[in-house]
Amino acid sequence: MDDQVAPVHPGRVLQCFDHFVIDLRAEGSAAAYFTVYAVEYSPELGTGQVAFLRTRDAAGRELDLTLTDAPDMASRMQARLRRLMATVDVSRGIGTSLEQAAVAATFHRHPWTADGVGWTIRAEGGLTIEARWLEPEEPIWTAAVAGTFTPERDILGMLAAFGSAHLRVDGDVVPGSPWQDPWWERRLGRPFSSTHVALGESSLTPAGSWWDEVRG
Repeated sequence: MDDQVAPVHPGRVLQCFDHFVIDLRAEGSAAAYFTVYAVEYSPELGTGQVAFLRTRDAAGRELDLTLTDAPDMASRMQARLRRLMATVDVSRGIGTSLEQAAVAATFHRHPWTADGVGWTIRAEGGLTIEARWLEPEEPIWTAAVAGTFTPERDILGMLAAFGSAHLRVDGDVVPGSPWQDPWWERRLGRPFSSTHVALGESSLTPAGSWWDEVRG
């Protein structure tokens, strides 16, 4: 067999993190959006974990929180998301506040098993969020050229969709179910759940024609 070398993406690595999303819809206008960023490498942001949660019940009452174990990183992440929201079509469900001060919290990540994966987050003051991603589909690996997800970055990583989720705030179950998100279907060319996980999500400066050269 001829010796081969792995193709090396020529772009600069901008960041790498694990990204968890639970996006639920319930009867009427009730809905919830919960996301955790576990940032492992980012000269722009720093490292640490930040979670955003917004819930809306059938009566219209809302809870909106930002929680983190790295306040400076959380503030920079909020600023990054504000820039994205202003310039790019992104999928964030009912969204969350990107202006409020983050609450200090501890983060416990549960192992990935055949049943799914999860987080338990305990905020200062006693509030506890328990999140479980359930009924996992077979993961896929994506190589999204700049312009697919965002216009200015190539993004690579593993994606896994989930058919169910449990979200509890201080023991109270947040109602709702995942749904097939057309934002993702347009970009992946296949149905994809609003509730999903990206592992090793790596953003790089665009490689341009390199993609065509790799595809041969």
